[in-house]
Order: sequence, then C-alpha cells, then structure tokens
Amino acid sequence: FRAGDVLFGKLRPYLAKVVRPDRNGVCVGEFLVLRPRDCTMLPDYLKWLLRTKPVINAINASTYGTKMPRTNWQFIGGMKQPLPPLPEQEAIVRYLDYVERRIRRYIDAKQKLVGLLEELKQATIHEAVTRGLDPDVPLKPSGVEWLGHIPAHWKVLPNRVLFIEVTERDHPEEQMLSVTIAKGVIRQKELLANSSKKDSSNLDKSAYKLVHPGDIVYNKMRAWQGAVGVSEYQGIVSPAYVVQRPRAGVHSRYVHYLLRTAAFAKEAEQRSYGIASDMWSLRPKHFKIIYGCLPPLPEQEAIAEYLDKEITNIDTALNNTRREIELLQEYRTVLIADVVSGKVDVRDVAANFPDKPE
Repeated sequence: FRAGDVLFGKLRPYLAKVVRPDRNGVCVGEFLVLRPRDCTMLPDYLKWLLRTKPVINAINASTYGTKMPRTNWQFIGGMKQPLPPLPEQEAIVRYLDYVERRIRRYIDAKQKLVGLLEELKQATIHEAVTRGLDPDVPLKPSGVEWLGHIPAHWKVLPNRVLFIEVTERDHPEEQMLSVTIAKGVIRQKELLANSSKKDSSNLDKSAYKLVHPGDIVYNKMRAWQGAVGVSEYQGIVSPAYVVQRPRAGVHSRYVHYLLRTAAFAKEAEQRSYGIASDMWSLRPKHFKIIYGCLPPLPEQEAIAEYLDKEITNIDTALNNTRREIELLQEYRTVLIADVVSGKVDVRDVAANFPDKPE
C-alpha cells in the first residue's frame, strides 16, 4: 500500500477496522487496499464512509464463515455509495475529523474516570476490611503479607477456622447460580440475559452443590481473578465451584468484601495450581490454609454496613459514567452516518472550524 491509501479489514468487518496510513508499507491479505480513482473521491471521505454503521452492517451481512467471518472485494466493490462533490467531501472530512477528535478526547477522559473509580472502590474496601473504621486505632503486624498491618485487637485466623466447606448435592429443582468477577454470586438467568452463554437448565444437576443465603462461593478456576462472593439466594452451583459457609461469629458480608479485595485475589493466585493461567485452580485444601483477619462481630457488621453504602455510591457513579460513554459512542455512530450520507449539511459549520486542532 501507499501513503494515503485506505485499508479495510475483511475479517470480522463488524469491527470496522479502517485506517489511512501515512507511509508506504505492506499488510497481510486480510486487508483490502483501497485507492480512489481519478481524484473523484477523497481518501479521507472513503475512510469515513467505510466507518458508517449502514455500510458496515451491509458488508457484515455479506460475510461467509462461522468462527472467522470474512467479506470480499466482489461484494464491497459492487456496493453503490453516495459521492458528493469534492468541496462537500472536504467539508465532511473537516467536520468529522474535528468533532470526532473532541468526542474521542471526552470518551478518553471518562474512561480514565472509570479507572479511578475502580481504584477508589478497591482502596475503600481494602482500607475498611483490613484497618477498620477508626483511623486512630492502634495497629499491629498481621504476619500475613496480603493483610499487612491490622488493628491490634483483631484476630488472624486460617480459613479452615472461619469457614466450613459445604458439599450438599441432589437438589436439581433449585435455581441455578453463577459467580462473576464483576458482581460475585448472581442468578444464572441474569447472566444469560446479558451474555451469549448457553442455557444449562437441561443439564443433569444432581451433582450440583446446594447454596444457602450467606454462603461464600468461589469459582476454583477464577478465584485468582476475583470470582468469589457471598450469595443472597438459595440455589445450586456447578461442581466446579466451592461453597464455604461462615462459622459462628463470622459475618458473611464482611468476609464477602475481604475476599473480593485485589490483595486476596493475588493471594489466591499464588495458592492456585495448574498448567496454564486459564486452568489455575484454587482447591479447597489450599483455600483452607489462607489466613484472614477477623474483627469482633459488631465491628464486622459495622464495616459491612459502611461498605454497602459506600460501594453502592461508587457503583452508581461507575454505572453513570459508563452510560455516558455508551451514549457518546452511539452519538458518534449516528453522527458519522448522518453527515456522510448528507442528512446533515455541515458545509457552513466546517468552514468556521480552526485549521489546526486545539
């Protein structure tokens, strides 16, 4: 390809992989190299045209292959497209370059905010479950690396003292539960509603484990990524999950937050075994020897109540910010299609944009 050509990815075209390189080079055969004829179409206009949702949808409908869907030049080359006069193409390019740059900057800022809120969430949880709510409380070394210093009156105990493993089975009539990294324990129907995972309701569930509200459940192969939490529901989980019931004196919501810290996930990673990272397993015998901290029960309850409120507020801010990003992305998609197709006349507006970006 030459500098100024437009490259379009044939593989999975719904991803809209379009780029206009600023240098000569070579690319794999999965890209179409497109060069406008006779200066009737600006390369930058072609770039924007190929990013519009109607064009991408039409191209995507032409693909063949299930796992690796591809389109081809025979289809794309036969598509009819609008061709405005060159001055109007220039105005469209000028407008979209300017506006899309501003939208992208705003989205980038919002995505950074999401990262900061996630960090705040983790820091808030870790501080509360390992230091308590009294900033002036005397501290002592816990002797456990992932816990660090803890209040002097707290206990440090292995999980075998804090929990008892539950393996009750043969309750196929109960609702299916799953453990996610994002939310902990949820009902499987909620997971299926928001993903492409297959419904497992027709499987033989006689070996599935019974879960009571207040039980701690973790995915053996995903605990090191944070797939652990307390269940609010009665139901059953896959044999690949481990069910741990808090013993007397252990508040389930407190240990829910303790086990969902990034520090515990790191400890779970070190205690997991397997050939490859996506096959690492935290077995019950290794979970039992991990040490945790335990405040007096009233303090556990106060910490859990505090975190329920604080994390709800942070999650609300996260959801609102993510929704803003989605709306901006939707707005950008619609705007590009409307401008490129001529539904919105931008000639006068584009003429007033500065020559150089801010």
